[in-house]
Amino acid sequence: MIRAILLVLSTTLVLAWGLPGEAQIPAPRIGVTCALDGTLVLIDARSIRVTNRLSVCRNPGDLAVSPDGRMLLVAEAGGAALALVDLLTVRLQAPVRSDHLVEPRALTFSKDGARLYLLSQRAQALLELHVPSFRTVRLMPLHLPGTRDLAMSRDGGRLFISHGDSGTVSVVDPASWQLLGQHRLADRIGGLDVTSDGTRLLVALPETQEVGIYDIQRFNPLDRVPVGQEPSEVRVGPDGRAVVINSINHDVSVFDPDRPGGRFRIGVGVGPRALTFTPDGRACFVANYDTGDVSVLDLKEGRQLGRLAVGKGPKALTWIP
Repeated sequence: MIRAILLVLSTTLVLAWGLPGEAQIPAPRIGVTCALDGTLVLIDARSIRVTNRLSVCRNPGDLAVSPDGRMLLVAEAGGAALALVDLLTVRLQAPVRSDHLVEPRALTFSKDGARLYLLSQRAQALLELHVPSFRTVRLMPLHLPGTRDLAMSRDGGRLFISHGDSGTVSVVDPASWQLLGQHRLADRIGGLDVTSDGTRLLVALPETQEVGIYDIQRFNPLDRVPVGQEPSEVRVGPDGRAVVINSINHDVSVFDPDRPGGRFRIGVGVGPRALTFTPDGRACFVANYDTGDVSVLDLKEGRQLGRLAVGKGPKALTWIP
């Protein structure tokens, strides 16, 4: 099965690896947090093998990689710190602690890498941290419970925050640090992401087993796409396709937001929690919490190529260039 994975990914990642006879740059990796082990696992994307396993914090959760690929930050779910990993040396640095950094989740860097944005669940707030000092520069109270997910517009000019338990999306202008609006879409919502053209927002709607598509300026509903039971996460890949995790069905839905009628589903492991893409969007990786593995999906062929065991409770993952 691993051989089949390598055959597909060898064409997917040839630009990252270089051509035969050329000087090789380090292979890209996938970072996975294993919540029950307290570890960060690094997978070589070329060989689909675990290369490193680091103890990072008690309950590692969401994670983010700096735009230059030099550092990785891991949120201590339910805690008050971020674990900082130097990706060049693959070593754990001193924990990041900062004002109001309590129960952190949903990390994302600014486009230039000079700022880190994240949600503080206990403070019900959005934080902006300076990089590399990781000092809290600004805090924006959001006054809504269940801060869950964070997405940035393609130009970096807007931040979109989902409040799962209140069914609301907050919109923030990070440059002026203003809350532009809060839009209630349903009784309960899941994750969200922005389409490749930057004009629409996709939001997981667990109660109706759909993904809602909304105009990003006025939040007018444009379409509803049927998916599976309890859709929890939705992500838009580099090629524009959306992939949705259906938590109860243990599969993902795949569709093009421009032509959602052509959607299809691919089975994964038990308890899928998060996903990430290769740079061209052809392959997708899904963290399966209950089976302790990562599914490798070929989105072009619409099938699971195999699963790689990583540890107990894989919870979040990201592509590392």
